[in-house]
Amino acid sequence: MTTLQERPDPQGARQDGPGSSGAAVPNEPVSGSAVGERAAARHRPAGGQPGQRIPFGVVDEISRHCLVDEEPETIHIEVHLPGRPDPDRLRQAFGEALRRHPRILMHQAPGRWYRRRYEWELTEVPDVDPVSFSPPGPDALARARARALDDCPPLSASPPVRLEVVVPDAGGEGCVLVLTIHHTALDGPSALRVLATAAELYGGADNTPAPPLLRTAKSRTGTARPRPAPRRRPVHVAAHRSPWAPSVGNGVLVSDLPLPARPPRGADGTPPYTVNDQLLVATSLMVARWNRLHSSPGGPVRITMPVDDRPSGAHIPIGNGTRLVEVPVSWEDRADERLLTAEEPDPEAVGRLLRLTGERTRALKAAPPGPPL
Repeated sequence: MTTLQERPDPQGARQDGPGSSGAAVPNEPVSGSAVGERAAARHRPAGGQPGQRIPFGVVDEISRHCLVDEEPETIHIEVHLPGRPDPDRLRQAFGEALRRHPRILMHQAPGRWYRRRYEWELTEVPDVDPVSFSPPGPDALARARARALDDCPPLSASPPVRLEVVVPDAGGEGCVLVLTIHHTALDGPSALRVLATAAELYGGADNTPAPPLLRTAKSRTGTARPRPAPRRRPVHVAAHRSPWAPSVGNGVLVSDLPLPARPPRGADGTPPYTVNDQLLVATSLMVARWNRLHSSPGGPVRITMPVDDRPSGAHIPIGNGTRLVEVPVSWEDRADERLLTAEEPDPEAVGRLLRLTGERTRALKAAPPGPPL
């Protein structure tokens, strides 16, 4: 399960660029002094030396300027395990994974308030221990999820991530790894790559992903480009009924999206829609429902989202997407509007909108990269 939200820490984080992730990982578990300084140096990629300062990318800069304390900007990833990891081995494996991907070992560089741009400063070692173990209990996972949504890892400390081991049932054998990331610093794929490296170091299994697929609309869908979205004026979000009511920031809303059964992958192995497509659809349905409850007209929603032009795989540059694009989220059949904005959205209508949105985002990703904005 992945939850995206935001917390504003008066400091910023992230970067990507050449040499921002690790090299191949050996199929050996980490134990004792198995990974020494020579091994760490052998796997440290070129570039990104400790103390180096790197300007924020465009996506990071925008995210940093939008931070407010009332809107935590976090990514929340859960990994449910059938057993419990050894604390020392887990700390060692996760720490080595951070060193294999040195661009995650960074914090926002200090500077004067009137500086023109923010910068990341790379660190040789973590400023804080990112791994913690929570007391077991029936509400331990609920409290960890609340922390993931409300408490963002600070950008002033390296790394801007937190890995929490949660035992929901003291009498059980399983546990949950709750990974919380400051989204100004890096995105979900970057965090998953670091976590996969830690798992490989801990258990010795090869987690190297398959070679990336070509980003072309035809190879992804097997068909021609999708039909463009209807050229209609995008909807405006209705104002609150009580404009004078005290409020800070935009607030955080948590909503469930009734997903249909997982669809089969295409002939080229790609799914018809991604997690980001699900987030786009959930956001558009929330806007549509909000407007309906406030007697405001509905219509298509256009959402700005980051597009990732980085190569996938073990060497993915750690950071965020590389450019922003505007994605139209609208239904083709007018009859679907009533089904989608109902108190309980119709799963079949949600599935149609997900597939249509997936086609549109794939076409945008396959287009030649343009300016970052």
